[in-house]
Amino acid sequence: KAVVEGVWTRKRLLVGIALMIAGCISLGTDLPGSSLGEAASVTVVYRLLVPVGLWLTVPEERLFEARDFMKNNFFLYAVHFALVRLINKTGALLLPPVPVLAFLLFFFMPLFAVVLSWLAGGLIRRLMPAVWRLLNGGR
Repeated sequence: KAVVEGVWTRKRLLVGIALMIAGCISLGTDLPGSSLGEAASVTVVYRLLVPVGLWLTVPEERLFEARDFMKNNFFLYAVHFALVRLINKTGALLLPPVPVLAFLLFFFMPLFAVVLSWLAGGLIRRLMPAVWRLLNGGR
């Protein structure tokens, strides 16, 4: 807890580098057997250790203050699947079946999801603050 929540130090940097190395080593690990669960567990360990390691290596004093739309990360995580499905299904219904349009929709869908989540979050935060705290994990 002290390493993660404390002020950035050389120890935190070394822990972050060690986690990234462990994640990369885990990706190359060949578990006995060849079940999908074993292959998935290696990927999960890699996807956990490398981002956490990267996060630990960055000194927070070099980061800029999070802007308003960046503070919706938990809410965006919670609603992004529904938003992406809505955008995808609406696009399939309304747009002609042209590959370029499908590519553009796929390319811009993350932007649409972030903007819609930010707008919905602002509306909920303003009109129902208690619900917003619940939906955004008390942030």
